[in-house]
Amino acid sequence: MGNSGNDGKGPIMSVKKVEIPRYQLVMLGAPNAGKTALVKQLHPGYAPEAADPMMQDSCRARLVVDRHPYMLDVVDNAEHDDYPELCDQLIRQADGILVVYSAASRESFNRVSGYPAIIMRARNRVAVPVVLVGNDCDMIAEREVAREEGMELAKRFQCEFVECSARTCVNVQRPFFKIVRSIREMREREAQIRKAEEEEEEEDEEDERGRKRKSECRLQ
Repeated sequence: MGNSGNDGKGPIMSVKKVEIPRYQLVMLGAPNAGKTALVKQLHPGYAPEAADPMMQDSCRARLVVDRHPYMLDVVDNAEHDDYPELCDQLIRQADGILVVYSAASRESFNRVSGYPAIIMRARNRVAVPVVLVGNDCDMIAEREVAREEGMELAKRFQCEFVECSARTCVNVQRPFFKIVRSIREMREREAQIRKAEEEEEEEDEEDERGRKRKSECRLQ
């Protein structure tokens, strides 16, 4: 018999290319809270350019979460108090938001306390996964914000909370793990809701067809 071309190893199977989920993340927070330092831990080659305050620095990084790869487009938002419409646009486009403050700065904590209202307004009350990140947890002597305060603020956000240290590399990837899981879970819930709605719609259509058939039988 002739050679089939696969050395007798069975039929050649076509390999289906699996598309890696891509999420857009936005980093919000006061200046010097550690947003850029956290992004650098995710993407060591990240080098933001701060020349234009109208621009946002961004990078793309691949992250494996629960054995599944994800592509993250991370926007390191510059301070845009003078351009709130730009910040609102980023928030509206985000799949997930990381709000960062420094545990060594009461001012940075107070600043992010107003973000729940800003996020809700920008998204017209449409929910989005958020992770509150307390950076600089290693600065024990300089700490101005207790862990419990961060946890309480996270309750207001109705979001996940994690403390980390970009300087000592403690828990630096946990915020990204948490936000990816939150986005994934939200999308799974949305898919389940859509499926249930479609099934209910199909049942309604089938009931309507059944009623029409019965009506036609009576007329005959």
